[in-house]
Amino acid sequence: MKINVFFVFLICVPLEAKSQDLPKQSNTNNSQDTVTRIIKQVIPTNKGGKSPNMASLASPDLMVGSMNNNVDNAIVTRNPENVTRTISEKFSDYLSLKDIGVALDNINSETDIVKINTLWRKTPNQTVFLPNSYWPSINGNAIIPDTPSGNFVVQGLGKVHLWPSYPVTDYGIGFPAPYFGDGVTSILYGANSSVSFNRVDAHNIGFNSGLPNTAFNYVADTSKEPGNPGSPGMLNISIHTVAERHKHGMESGVNDIFDSLSFGSYGDDDVQDWHHMGIYGTDWTWSNIREVNQYVPFYFSTKKDGVYDQATYINEEDFATGGPENSKGAYDPTQYNRKMFWLAHGYGTMGFGTVDKAGNKTAHIAGAVKWRPSTSYHRYQEIIVADPTGQPYTFYALSKDYNVLSGMPDNSRSGTSMPNWVFANESVITDGNTIWTCLGKFTADLGEVFGISGDNSPQTGWVARIGTLMSEDTDYIYNAIFDMSKAAFDPSVTHVFARMQKDMFLDLTADGTQAGQNNRLFGYSNGVGLEYRLSSSVNGVRSDTVPFAISDTGNTHISSLSIGNNSKKITDTRSIVFVENAEGGSSDHQISLRSSSSSIRLFADNMDLGKITTNVSPPESSHAPCHAGQEAYDYKYFYKCVASNQWKRSAWSKENW
Repeated sequence: MKINVFFVFLICVPLEAKSQDLPKQSNTNNSQDTVTRIIKQVIPTNKGGKSPNMASLASPDLMVGSMNNNVDNAIVTRNPENVTRTISEKFSDYLSLKDIGVALDNINSETDIVKINTLWRKTPNQTVFLPNSYWPSINGNAIIPDTPSGNFVVQGLGKVHLWPSYPVTDYGIGFPAPYFGDGVTSILYGANSSVSFNRVDAHNIGFNSGLPNTAFNYVADTSKEPGNPGSPGMLNISIHTVAERHKHGMESGVNDIFDSLSFGSYGDDDVQDWHHMGIYGTDWTWSNIREVNQYVPFYFSTKKDGVYDQATYINEEDFATGGPENSKGAYDPTQYNRKMFWLAHGYGTMGFGTVDKAGNKTAHIAGAVKWRPSTSYHRYQEIIVADPTGQPYTFYALSKDYNVLSGMPDNSRSGTSMPNWVFANESVITDGNTIWTCLGKFTADLGEVFGISGDNSPQTGWVARIGTLMSEDTDYIYNAIFDMSKAAFDPSVTHVFARMQKDMFLDLTADGTQAGQNNRLFGYSNGVGLEYRLSSSVNGVRSDTVPFAISDTGNTHISSLSIGNNSKKITDTRSIVFVENAEGGSSDHQISLRSSSSSIRLFADNMDLGKITTNVSPPESSHAPCHAGQEAYDYKYFYKCVASNQWKRSAWSKENW
């Protein structure tokens, strides 16, 4: 590289003046020495030690000197490591479009775009700088350059006027992304935001190019990181904005907008936010935490003044769609295509299993959880081992010398050869300095899907309440509120759909109004048992009634029971009626059937009306099958079973009445 430099130095000093007649300044010699040193660094000298065509700085004469020479090797920087950089090296660090003759003046647009396209084609993996300038345009429309041959980054060093854009105007989106060619990443200042990072992958480049628009990576691997348990420590990215007291309008901390306008096929996913966290270690881990802290509470005024009424949402999910769902979803919950919240629970990176046509099972265990020889294992670290049938089992490690009080040692080393595994719960296997304990067949347990807790402390007077955990407002439910018809249960445990505590009821009447609250309740009462309770507003009496209840002792209380009567009225002759103050009065009679070990007896107002017997066919012998208490008769004898398979008989009297 050749740079032509012309220097003119004017020193206004009389030719006949002597050095002692010069104006006296304390730093004259120092200034002159500094200038001399800088010039010697920048301008190379001839073999004679003088710069070409340059008068000596020591001469008191009027000096006019010029230079036309190559200064590629002039020293421009000298860093602490004493690495010499030259002007040529320094200028080659940066490539401005003006360095290749691009005018960027809004006049030479046609020639500018030709030079830009030439650079794009022949210089891959390049960062190009745009000074404060005009991008090439035709009739006020910026020209989009060709697709580059490599990874290009365009960085604007000032305002870029008429930058090319990739407009997205469908559905009122209006997002003009700066477009300097397919796959070109651009960093602009003052374009459509204070700082804008952009890239358009329009036609000739795919998203699999592995070029993120922006990337921030940080590795925390030092004991010097701040933070204690329970307090924030290392933060990768911190965005903190404040809505002041006098703010009006909306402030959004982070606004993430992703518009999907493509028509892909199955598996062509569009994901707006993807949070992935890989876990190895023993720290508590959260994939996502959302917190809202209300510093000062305000009363929810019933007045319609709009001043003190506020709404606070910790999370809002909106799903706008149209058209019917898969018709099979009306009875099969696995057939839905649209899911508002979807928890996909699996094995993660543990591995997977396969079964061939013959039913043979094979466990494909991931390398991270396989047993390895002569390997250090952390305390309670788990591995997966398959038995000869292909069934995976889980084992955890502890050192032979492990002390439960101290929690030490932390690690232990496995043996040089695989131990003889015992596939049974709580079996213990010695392996080098490690003790493996079997946890049984492999499971990937998820203890809780939705957990809700708070700072409720009624014993101290600080009470936190939740009005409703789940509610539905106006949507039609065309299948079921809860559908567990496809749920699979562990065959070794009792299947439980829901678990409730005492004095907790299902409200079968509440309709969102105060008048309809708690009118018909069904649940377990600590004083009665399982009961169906009616409020006074329903049964028409002063107090609540219990028309149906089952006590813990097994006694059943029922006001009335109709069998085989579709009209639900107590008129059928087959009805068995148990009446106990059925209409709420205090003087109604009671009718009951009471059983004992040998008979069933009818009572009215606690008066024994006699037993109810069942007649059978007369026995053929005294040892015919029977149960004690059974009776039979014919025209000669009366028969009675006095014990199991033992009959007695007596003849009828011959007296005439």
